[in-house]
Amino acid sequence: MKSLFEGFTSRKSLSFVIEQSHNDTLRLEVSDKVLFLALAELVSKPQDNEYRNSLAQALSTIASRSVDSSCTIVTCVSRSYVATLLMIISKDLNEALYQRDVVCALIETLTEGSVVCRLLKPREALTAIQRCLGLKHAILLFDNTTPRSILPMELHRSAYWPIPSVLGYEDLEFVLQYLEKGKIKIGTLLENSDIEVLLKDEHLLRHIAVFGSTGSGKSTTAAVIAAQASMNGYTVFVIDWHGEYFELLKNLNNVVYTNPVKGSIPSALDLTKLIRDDTLAFIEILESALELTPAQAHILEDAVNYVKDKFTTGYLVDILVDIVQSSSASARWYSESREALLRKLKPLTSQYLRIRWDQCKTVEAAPNTIMVFDISSIPNTRVRKTLAALLVRSITLKSQYNELPKPILIIVDEAHNIFDSKSPLSVLVAEVRKWHIGFVIVTQSPSMVASVVVKNTNTKIVHLLKSSQDVDSVLATIPNRRNLAQILSSLRPGEALLSLPELPL
Repeated sequence: MKSLFEGFTSRKSLSFVIEQSHNDTLRLEVSDKVLFLALAELVSKPQDNEYRNSLAQALSTIASRSVDSSCTIVTCVSRSYVATLLMIISKDLNEALYQRDVVCALIETLTEGSVVCRLLKPREALTAIQRCLGLKHAILLFDNTTPRSILPMELHRSAYWPIPSVLGYEDLEFVLQYLEKGKIKIGTLLENSDIEVLLKDEHLLRHIAVFGSTGSGKSTTAAVIAAQASMNGYTVFVIDWHGEYFELLKNLNNVVYTNPVKGSIPSALDLTKLIRDDTLAFIEILESALELTPAQAHILEDAVNYVKDKFTTGYLVDILVDIVQSSSASARWYSESREALLRKLKPLTSQYLRIRWDQCKTVEAAPNTIMVFDISSIPNTRVRKTLAALLVRSITLKSQYNELPKPILIIVDEAHNIFDSKSPLSVLVAEVRKWHIGFVIVTQSPSMVASVVVKNTNTKIVHLLKSSQDVDSVLATIPNRRNLAQILSSLRPGEALLSLPELPL
């Protein structure tokens, strides 16, 4: 395997050829000379800040050695790549390998193990050199001719980065076999921005969790998934809790916005069908969202059973309130429970919300489109929870009867509001795959989401998390989670850790 580079000195440019030799070195041809390179990466151990003085002593010792080979330490810096490389150059292949082992042993011994030499195989070394030479700046820190008064700069601490600073050839090959087979682009690899991160249909239909604190980029990630899924044939629904997605999706021409306060709702929000075909689900959603007592739920159930057989037009919640209000019983508990139920149902009525539900325009969902259900204008949190939950259940019900185009992706913003441990919807996440429905669970509070929901999201995209409780709840569901807590609390906006079933962290 050969690669041609343009090398640059301070005076002129020259061409040279690097190829993999038979042993653990690279063969360098410069004009009529043949040299051999043996490389290692120098990495400081996590949370160890005391290595610089001992490393300076080690480099002084190396500089005082009288050998024919050249020892050079280079730090390559770019936005997505930081690595400190030790390069041994010699005319003799075996000498290059020997001197690399000697220098590494000196550095690790004199720094008492705080700096570690990671030996690079030829293909890893070639990748490292390619990336260094592709940068605008390569900083020469130390070589045999450098005055001893020049101390090395701070080494790259690999544990501070979500992905180690050097992905060798074998590592990249392993990662790429999973990341390049999908069609839903969610970003690029932090280690190498040329590598796109792609999800497959099975990732979407086995559900995705997007976690992150406010400002971490989780909503942007969800918007990217929505856009990409819609371009690949999905019917996408977005439950917009804060009204953010108008701005996030403004550059797309396949987005339909619905807002009940402004007179439009998704046609999937079909309460009449839900009450008739899945009465129990309707009652359970209201029972959970409105925090009804058993007695209140009993009164509601009687009213719903009466409504579904006798009424065909009008806003059903208004009709339910009228029926509950006109019901009577001599028992004191009934009267008290009825009044409490009416107080909880009142925020859902047309009069309270100032929404003419029977006059709202219904908007049909379609493949390759995104339907945003904006509930940010509704002030009452319980009402938001109820409407969001009713839409989710209505979508899944219509999907069961093949009344919506598939596949379907439902993106639920602030998902902890409708997927908590008490919500009857939580069990849906484990069931809807057979109906070709995928969920994207977006929340800043993963610890408040029902554990059964988190466990059933096979793909996790984790942005910055500040709460230790949230970090712990996420790590409990991720394999190979060692050393991730510090990373989760230090990610920059837009950066995230990705965990796939076939490629765990």
